[in-house]
Amino acid sequence: MKPTNFFIKDIKEFQSANKNLKNIFNTNKELPHQVFNQRCDYYLFEEFYWGMCEEFWPTVQYLTKIFSEKEVTVAVLDPHPTNYFYKEFGYFNYLKLPTSLSSEEYRNVLEIGPEDYPADAPYYHSEKIVWFSSSKK
Repeated sequence: MKPTNFFIKDIKEFQSANKNLKNIFNTNKELPHQVFNQRCDYYLFEEFYWGMCEEFWPTVQYLTKIFSEKEVTVAVLDPHPTNYFYKEFGYFNYLKLPTSLSSEEYRNVLEIGPEDYPADAPYYHSEKIVWFSSSKK
């Protein structure tokens, strides 16, 4: 599977992922304010750049294993997924990543940007990102 296949391209799939995201997070809020829509018993806040490193992926794998999750969505909220990313590149800056990826593969996927626009890869061009599972656990 090519790494670019991890990006969500289908509008219905994006809407479904975005609905899950909005059920969990109030995307109009930022830390230190309450960012969860409901009480959330299991969550992790981490320094932004550590979340983009290979060393972060085993933590994601550990947390998803507790709930038998097979994938996690990495949603880049800034730059805006529709007003900028979809409009410019024809797909969304949301990734559905299998938890079976290696740490190196995780980092490599984050470094992939649109063709001819590598600087728009999530690793290089993101200001606000959330990680969540479809079960919302």
